Amino acid sequence: GAASKNGSPPDRKPSAGATPPEKSGVQKAKDAIEKEREKARLKKVEKDKALVDKAQAKVEIQEKRREDDLERLDLALAAPVASATPGASEQTEAKVAAIASAPEPPPVSPPTRPPAEARPGRARAAKVGSREALDEALVRKLFDFLDRSGKAAVSQRDVLMGLKKYPQVRRLFGLPVGSVEDGGASVESRLLPIQDAFESGSGLGEVSGVFSELREGSGAVGQTFSWEAFLAVCQRGALRANAAAAIALLPREHLTGSAFVPTAKWQVVPEGAACPGGLEYKMDMETGKTMGRTPAGKV
Repeated sequence: GAASKNGSPPDRKPSAGATPPEKSGVQKAKDAIEKEREKARLKKVEKDKALVDKAQAKVEIQEKRREDDLERLDLALAAPVASATPGASEQTEAKVAAIASAPEPPPVSPPTRPPAEARPGRARAAKVGSREALDEALVRKLFDFLDRSGKAAVSQRDVLMGLKKYPQVRRLFGLPVGSVEDGGASVESRLLPIQDAFESGSGLGEVSGVFSELREGSGAVGQTFSWEAFLAVCQRGALRANAAAAIALLPREHLTGSAFVPTAKWQVVPEGAACPGGLEYKMDMETGKTMGRTPAGKV
């Protein structure tokens, strides 16, 4: 109980039964975090060990299977050839003798090919080759859609304007006619690249090939094609099928045939006849023909 030399009270040591000071909240939180980290580390170690054990077991199984396969192969190679079924050689000799004594089969004559005109492919080709030429007047209607200047010379700009304006021209160059048919929703998306190519001076995009064919038919002079080249390509070239489909889209007044003169009675409308507006139509179910008349009150 004596004071120290410098006058300070003597240090007191805690007694053996004294309670340690209580930890602060921050220290408790740190201890809890350390415990969780230790648990996570131990868990990861156990998981890694399980994966290693599993991989090792898999390798051992594969090695065991490989050894078994090699052992079976060695046993098969070591087996004597004479261990085959008894009497096998006699059976084989009997089969050989039967084959040797069998009569020779009759010679097979090569199949005869039908004449060229009887072959389906040739018949189709002949039919296509003998198709009637398209009506020149109707082909001229298509050309007029393109020939804006009336000089019988169509340029790239004329084709672009025709594609934008006329469904017949779009059909002629293989584009969708409108949004109501399959693929029609992409008409604008297909016309825009064509316009971009024209404005950049690189041609007409996807229809450049057709334009080049038409231009070459005109003698490849300049950047236009003529009526003669257009007619030839539509009649015998790559555009024939498209031209026929485009002609089918021409308005009725552009088709050949006399005008239909309606009355108050039902009459058969001739094929290709031009009809005035405001008529009533029906189909004769027996003949399949179209009937037309003037509505009552308009006679």
